[in-house]
Amino acid sequence: MDSDIFVNPESAECMLSTAVAVAPQPEPGKPAKAEAQNQKQVTQARVTELLKQEETLYGNGVQAILAYAHFIEAVHNELKGKKIKTIQYNPWADFTSKCKGGKSTISKCLTIALHPVINDPKYLQYLPDSRATLYELSALSVPT
Repeated sequence: MDSDIFVNPESAECMLSTAVAVAPQPEPGKPAKAEAQNQKQVTQARVTELLKQEETLYGNGVQAILAYAHFIEAVHNELKGKKIKTIQYNPWADFTSKCKGGKSTISKCLTIALHPVINDPKYLQYLPDSRATLYELSALSVPT
């Protein structure tokens, strides 16, 4: 910092002038946006990986339905809260829009995965081989 005293010749006032070197600033938002784009690419690659796994798990039968429901729950837990606000990207919404089961099935599977009785192995033999019926049971019954 350089300081010089300038004297106003018409008056006896003195003014202190301070010169400050200012580094050029990058354009606002560009580094953050570039980082967000990079983060989006990494997250999209993970969503693609999860979609490939999801495709192999989607099936019928009680055990397959429960395995799929737990997979969806794990994906939800992994992707929730990973929104990239800078570029308006939501990986959970991306996953649900592209998955084989569709948004409705995903919602039902989350409910099924969280129900303790339906997921208790001792009741497995009594459960129906229908995703819709399992959902209705999990939505209507009170977990114990």
